[in-house]
This record gives sequence, structure tokens and C-alpha cells, in this order.
Amino acid sequence: MSAHMPTVGSRRLAIELKRFREAAGLTGEQVAEQMGWSIAKVYRIEGDKVRVLVRDVQRLLTLYGIVDAEREAVLELARLARAKDWWHQYSGAIPEWFQFYVGLEAAASALRGYDAELVPGLLQTEAYVRAIMSTAAGSIATPSLWAMPRK
Repeated sequence: MSAHMPTVGSRRLAIELKRFREAAGLTGEQVAEQMGWSIAKVYRIEGDKVRVLVRDVQRLLTLYGIVDAEREAVLELARLARAKDWWHQYSGAIPEWFQFYVGLEAAASALRGYDAELVPGLLQTEAYVRAIMSTAAGSIATPSLWAMPRK
């Protein structure tokens, strides 16, 4: 069995399961006893240290009294959390501490940036580039170097 590599989905699942346990007023020890597990297994699941089986999620949701649409949403999250992201095949080249951040990037649907100092490259005009380059220390900016082609 391969080592568990956390994903955004598995992290979200772990957070939800812990939230449901706490809302049900149960301790990890009580859950372990009722499920027939070790206490370590409960905390590894809630800490996203192990891959959790969908049938175990079903049993936990039953124990916590989660029903209907909320139950189905968490079960779908459990199914998605078991899927490997594109970058998992390169995990040997990515330090373990950084893998979660790569997962966050893979799951992102938007990217926003703010720069108080410079206008982003695609929005720069020729005049702006000339002005910026002329202020550089030991300026290498020359009109012929930065001239943009004319239409």
C-alpha cells in the first residue's frame, strides 16, 4: 500500500469528520470504542494522515447522525478525496512538506495577484517600460533595446 499523500479533498474530508464528531459530542476515544478501532486510527483520519475508506466514512456519518443531503455531500467528498491528482506521479521529486501546497494549486480555480510596485507585464505599455528601465541602477535601457515593433 502506498503512503497517503494529502489532497485538498482529503484535508477537507478530515476537517468535516472532526467537526461532525465534535458536534455529536463524542470524544475520539468514544468513537474508537464504538467503531472497534484504535484511538490512533480516529486521530489519523481526522489529521489526514491516512486514506479513509468510503465505507468507514459511511459508518462514521451514521454514528454522528448525519443524514440526507449533508450525508451525500460528505460521501461524494470521500469519493473525490481518494482520487489522485495529476502531480502524484511526480511526488518523488516534490518534498513531502510541499505536496499539500502543490495540491492547493491544482485545486485552485482562480488566481489573484496584487503588486503595489509594478504593473503586470501584459498590461505594460512601451512608455511605462521605458520609464521603469530608465530608473534602473546602471540602466541598460536604450530606445533600440526596448523599442516595440510598429504595425
